[in-house]
Amino acid sequence: AQLRLLALRLADGIADVAQQRKILIPEDAAFLAGGGDGLEAFRVFHYLPTADRCAGRAPSTAELLWSSDHTDWGSLTIIAQDSSDGGIEIFQDGEYHRVRSQEGALIVNGGDYLELVSHGVLPSPLHRVRE
Repeated sequence: AQLRLLALRLADGIADVAQQRKILIPEDAAFLAGGGDGLEAFRVFHYLPTADRCAGRAPSTAELLWSSDHTDWGSLTIIAQDSSDGGIEIFQDGEYHRVRSQEGALIVNGGDYLELVSHGVLPSPLHRVRE
């Protein structure tokens, strides 16, 4: 319930700013702010430690991906990282850059739906999750 409330508050804020800056037309801003289809699906991931799930299947942990290159399909993705060295990497300027975890911080990615209704102004970032 708290994650849904957070997502709706973020969507409200993004919709307000995007409409003020004329990034979204009023109908799309209202749909996003109202928690339309893009906010209806939530997924929770817990990646198991590599030793538990990949022993003997990869040459080294440096080459393991928990999640391959992708964009997210909805409006927003909220990510809470732990304090481990693994985590999300964002593709920018032709290469992947690790997003360092900060205790208590959340990462918020725009999804494909948000990119679509903003006509590319609010992009859905290509990213992956690495050990």
